[in-house]
Amino acid sequence: LLDGAEQPAQVTPFVPSGPGSMVIVTSNHLLEELVYDGAMPVPVDPLEDESATRLLVDIVGRERVEAEPDAVSRLVELCGRLPLALRVCGAHLVGRHRHRSVAWVVDQIEAADDRLAAIGGSGHHDLAAVFDFAYQALEPAARALYRAIGLMPSARFAEPAARAVAGLDADAHAAALAELVEVSLVRTADGGRCSVHELAHRHARITGHRRDGPAAQAQGTRRLLDWYLAALRAADRAVAPDRLRLAPHGDPRVEGVPTFTDPKAAFAWFSDERNSIQGVLRLAVDIAWDERVWHLTEPLWSFVYNLKSYGLWFEAYEAAARAGERLGDRSVVARMRSCLARAYSDHGDFGRAAQEMAVAEDAVSGVDDTMLRGSIAEFSGIMAFERGDIADAVAHFQLARRLHADAGSDRGAALEQYQLGKCYAAMGSASKALEAYEASERVFVEIGDTLLATRVMRRRAEALRMAGRDDDAVRAASTALAASQDLGLPFDEAEALELSASLAETMGHADIARDRLRRAADIYSHLNHPRARTLLSELGEASGS
Repeated sequence: LLDGAEQPAQVTPFVPSGPGSMVIVTSNHLLEELVYDGAMPVPVDPLEDESATRLLVDIVGRERVEAEPDAVSRLVELCGRLPLALRVCGAHLVGRHRHRSVAWVVDQIEAADDRLAAIGGSGHHDLAAVFDFAYQALEPAARALYRAIGLMPSARFAEPAARAVAGLDADAHAAALAELVEVSLVRTADGGRCSVHELAHRHARITGHRRDGPAAQAQGTRRLLDWYLAALRAADRAVAPDRLRLAPHGDPRVEGVPTFTDPKAAFAWFSDERNSIQGVLRLAVDIAWDERVWHLTEPLWSFVYNLKSYGLWFEAYEAAARAGERLGDRSVVARMRSCLARAYSDHGDFGRAAQEMAVAEDAVSGVDDTMLRGSIAEFSGIMAFERGDIADAVAHFQLARRLHADAGSDRGAALEQYQLGKCYAAMGSASKALEAYEASERVFVEIGDTLLATRVMRRRAEALRMAGRDDDAVRAASTALAASQDLGLPFDEAEALELSASLAETMGHADIARDRLRRAADIYSHLNHPRARTLLSELGEASGS
């Protein structure tokens, strides 16, 4: 049971491939992509009158419900027989208004002189009055937090982000959140996550527009963008403390930014926040804050590349490149276009990748940034490697290594050594590949870059196999597989599974090899990576299975 899904991407990683399974997804959206893939939509109507009344009995007690049957019937009607609205009204009758009658609540709702009729949709016009009633009964701090929630890009949100938008201190925020939870407007979950019903989220947004005005709303939006920028930078540094970054040092001064002890925690946070991050980026685009668009995009690299979040990858870097162009910043254009080129090449569109890379190379010409020039040279080498021009790739990687060394980046130089190892392996020289991999792996271990050390280890296993050292290759591949699983990197896990399958096949374990290939294919399918089709074809299975 997957409750409260907002996008198909939240569902597909958890759909089992084996027979005898069923997945039930609840959502306020149709999720058409799932329907196209064979899901069966089951519309859930509002409660029947009897069930709605029984829900009120569960909340306020049978005696009070039976004492006012007409008022209860009218309240059920005003609430559109929706559980959320009924819970909100019931919470007031057992909370601060516990001494009031059901008829009094009905009167408050019916007396509302400024109903937001659009909130409920056709047939539910009175719902706005229900939410207005609940809002008016809140303390000032809770009202401010509620309106701040309306600015959040998703109905599921990080509690500290909402606090930052509302501008409340810790004590006022805690009291306000507790009040919203008490009256059933907000639900809390582990990890500092909160959620509201879509109707309440819409009402909070409209209420904020009416009560705060454009200037205050703009300030809240900027606080939201600042909070996510600080959080993304903290997560990015946990994955790669020392990598190319163009934005000025120093995070926005916001409170409640999460701390990350290791890459795994950062990847887990990003996975939870991916939809909100995409919404925040779109907000920055909508208000034409070009600087903040590319600032938000820059720390995404650690996540969209390693987790293969292609939708966000394409959208963010295209938006950031356009922002850089409007700002006239050639460095930003070069960096963002090269990262976009990697997205296209990674997804198999080499023609578009070459176009983006050409723009990046043109933009970086004349830019006085040795690290950036090294990065562009590396990405050009990757393009050459992927089209099979190994000699051109070697030249680019050697140039990139010199530039990174000149810039004093041990990590960058080691990364190019790793890329050169791939070239040597492609040329059939296992010994040179092993030498390059071992040299780069030592650096990554020394600087604590677990992710890249794991990636090099898997390549080293391939080179060991080329050298005929199968036992050593199996050990290295197993270690790399475990490390990628521990880091929570599905794409790296899939590549390690492929290598392990090949080794198992060589050693005569056909069943083990097939099982590992099937697991790799499942991962690629969930990532929407073109490699899935190739493996499924090798396994003799349909690409849509």
